[in-house]
Amino acid sequence: MKSSEKKRKTIDARINPISISSAAYVTKNAELMKSEYRSFDTVLGMDSDRAMKHSTKTIPTMSTVSGIFAAAYCIMVSKIIEFNLRALNSHPHAHALNNLPSNRSLMTLTILKLGGSVLTEKTNVPTPKPDAIKRCAREIASATTSGDADSSLILVHGAGSFGHPQAEEHESPDGFSNFGITEIHRTVASLNELVIGALIESGIPAAPVHPLSCVVADDARIVAISTAPIAMMLARGIVPVLHGDVVMDRRMGASIVSGDQLVTYLAAQFGAARIGFGTAVDGVIVDGATIPLITPVTFGSVRSQIHGSDGTDVTGGMLGKVLELLNIDMDSYIFDATKEGMAARFLSGEELGTKIAKL
Repeated sequence: MKSSEKKRKTIDARINPISISSAAYVTKNAELMKSEYRSFDTVLGMDSDRAMKHSTKTIPTMSTVSGIFAAAYCIMVSKIIEFNLRALNSHPHAHALNNLPSNRSLMTLTILKLGGSVLTEKTNVPTPKPDAIKRCAREIASATTSGDADSSLILVHGAGSFGHPQAEEHESPDGFSNFGITEIHRTVASLNELVIGALIESGIPAAPVHPLSCVVADDARIVAISTAPIAMMLARGIVPVLHGDVVMDRRMGASIVSGDQLVTYLAAQFGAARIGFGTAVDGVIVDGATIPLITPVTFGSVRSQIHGSDGTDVTGGMLGKVLELLNIDMDSYIFDATKEGMAARFLSGEELGTKIAKL
């Protein structure tokens, strides 16, 4: 074994340069990094490419190398960390990668929620609407593939007959049993798979993000979501698809978190530019007419007239949606996604249905 290899076998410390979600953000700095390392070539006795590759693996034991070599290695590693930190901070979703909330995003993010009543029949057994699922997928594809390259989309869908009846069936004073949790999740996950399949068939690279695996709640309110994988998907151009689900709950053991709540939490985390709730009605209906605008000031006068869902709904119905949307500092829209072309029109920037604004 060569002497240099023996030295590398003995390691006092290992430094892993900070990772970011897209290799492109490291690659774009590679040439600049290499130019910095060229000044160390004479000291290290190796070219810049080898120096960079070698330095990301190990650091020789300080006691086995001379002072000048140790100093050179320390400088090199500090440069790697410095440049990777710059790359991390320049990432469009750096705040989410660090799992910290932020109202800023360098990408134009839209969050669209398709209600369970749009995608499923209002029955007590899981019954999808295959034509509606495929139509919505085509509309999303038509709007996103022809849109701004710097825009991104998070899709959330409700559970409808794939979740609400099951949650009601397994609800008890003692909370959900373990088998109840698994049945509720597996049922709504099967709807998620249908949505994912339709999106992929329409040319949208979509991937599931199951809340049971990444959300923590406290008394049925979200307190944490592992958002880094979602940010990494967005950076690659993948559409994350979440759904209402049963999740682990600090106080209750397990609880139901609605797609509505997921939308507002993610919107705050990623600084979404637009939020849309595609429902089975034209918006918020009062006395047979659609209210064009609701604000915190006007909400009190119409609250008692906002009704819930016609079917089984354990997440608050229309009133629950409005309350969620009034809690965020951005405009949102409630519109009828059962009508042909409405989802595409929303994604294209139109203001539809009822606007919820924090004036």
